Amino acid sequence: MKKNQQRRWPEVAWRMKRILDICSMPLENTAAAQVQLLSWSDSDIGWLVQAKFPELDSTTLKNQALAARMFVKENKERYMHFVDDRSKGEYLELTGGGSIFEGAPLLR
Repeated sequence: MKKNQQRRWPEVAWRMKRILDICSMPLENTAAAQVQLLSWSDSDIGWLVQAKFPELDSTTLKNQALAARMFVKENKERYMHFVDDRSKGEYLELTGGGSIFEGAPLLR
């Protein structure tokens, strides 16, 4: 995320973006990406619990976030779709039919 976005957005918003932004997560099948993914955004979750939602359990949220990240990583091929022109690459479908939320058992 760009620094100027951090200044314009409330801190809660940009921390939530870092937690939920699937496109910025390291979803590659490499050892380095796996290590990064294991603790991706844990510091932001810790901050949210401490600063804004002290009634929530930080460990539970981190575990749920890890389960969601691993589900996306393991199933990303199901949700990757080519843009209107194959030369433009692929995108991750987040909502609607065929989205990651439609097939995720942990989010039901």
